[in-house]
Amino acid sequence: MNSILNRIAEHKQEEIAQAKRLKPLASLKNIDTLPVRDFIAGLHKINPAIIAEIKKASPSKGIIRADFDVATIAQIYEKMVPAVYLSLQTITFFKAIQVI
Repeated sequence: MNSILNRIAEHKQEEIAQAKRLKPLASLKNIDTLPVRDFIAGLHKINPAIIAEIKKASPSKGIIRADFDVATIAQIYEKMVPAVYLSLQTITFFKAIQVI
C-alpha cells in the first residue's frame, strides 16, 4: 500500500509531464517572472523564522478554506512578516490553481 506522500509524488510527476507537453520549457524562458526568493536566506533573516504555508486543501482534511483567495492571504501573511512562504502546488491533493 502506497503512503499518501508516495501518491502525491507520483501524481505530481504526472502533472509535470502533462505541463511539459502543453507548454515546452523553451516557451517558458521568455516569460517575465518575479525574482526567486532565497529560501535559506529568508530563514536566517528573522529570528525566530516563521514559514507561512498557503494551501486551499489537504489530502487528509479536504477543503480547508472554501473562500480561498491566494492574493488576499499572501497580503495578510506579508504583513505578518514570515521569513518564507510555501505554496503547495498539486492540483489534486491541495487544490492548487492550474496556471497552464
